[in-house]
Amino acid sequence: MQHSSEDKKRFVEEWVASKLSRRKYADEIGVGYGTFVNWCKKYSESAASEIEGQGFVEVNKKIAQEQKRGIVIELGAIKIHLPVGMTSSEIKTVLDAARQAAQ
Repeated sequence: MQHSSEDKKRFVEEWVASKLSRRKYADEIGVGYGTFVNWCKKYSESAASEIEGQGFVEVNKKIAQEQKRGIVIELGAIKIHLPVGMTSSEIKTVLDAARQAAQ
């Protein structure tokens, strides 16, 4: 079934509000996961502020402000800055949250 641009944008906005993973939401609306991921890339700019932060945990604001170096991980439109000095436990927390948000 073909969906209009308006439908695709609405589906992406409804997905953001649903708090479901992309895979679960795509299954619910009867669309292939890859297709839905493409819609999210194209239509999520308007919903980016709503998506930002979902599933993420603030690690240590003081460390992030003090350090200018570190690792940057990019997941589509999401950038994760891992400052120098993070413990393995903090890094695991951030990566687990990123995995959940990306699904």
